Amino acid sequence: MNTSPEAEFAPVEPVERQSLVDKLTAKLGEAILSGRYDRGATLPPERDLARALHVNRTSLKHALQRLEQLGFILTRHGIGSVVLDPTESAGARLLSYLVFRTTGVDTAALADLIEARTLLGAFLTRLAAERRTNADVDLLLGVLEQIDQASEPDEVQRLELAFFRVILRATKNQIFVLLANSMFAVYHGRAQLFRQAFSDRAFVRRSLGKIMDAIAAKQPEAAEQAAFEYLKKNGKALVEAAREAK
Repeated sequence: MNTSPEAEFAPVEPVERQSLVDKLTAKLGEAILSGRYDRGATLPPERDLARALHVNRTSLKHALQRLEQLGFILTRHGIGSVVLDPTESAGARLLSYLVFRTTGVDTAALADLIEARTLLGAFLTRLAAERRTNADVDLLLGVLEQIDQASEPDEVQRLELAFFRVILRATKNQIFVLLANSMFAVYHGRAQLFRQAFSDRAFVRRSLGKIMDAIAAKQPEAAEQAAFEYLKKNGKALVEAAREAK
């Protein structure tokens, strides 16, 4: 696996346009989340639902399969698609659907996500300070050097994410990495919405530098506190950026 700085912090690929299946999944997911279909109810037969949505049954079938994977429905042979309570049956993949509704950003759900991000991020930073290697510190320094040269909020945002990805890997705990990645996935493809939260490059650089110093010195408590303070302030900026974009 390529672990060079170029590979570690390379920009992500452009996000593809939503497919019909994506749109169907979002539309039906929204209908379930909004309570249009009661928990335990059965969705209309595929033929009727496809006709009502003006789509072909193949696309609808793929959307229903995706909804089942997400925990929105359960398909029972001879019965049909039974509506579940996503908050009981769904996992982290539901996050994006809770925050980015078809009617726009749910800022309350986003605030909940930011709170979880702040608390988990601070704890993982503490863990990273305890377990980090010299190579981890070198990678963090590499990101900070790139932030020094960044001129656009989009670039600062991308590098901030890269910084915390290094911290995640420094914890040496794969489960925590996967849990945090589920949160990162919510922002994937929607970075433009939050770019204003990264307009103050000096603040981001100063805050991340403080976190890095504590990790390099293997000071867990200081690292946790620095991360908490940054993530809390940045989180407020993220929510505000989303509100302004509505």
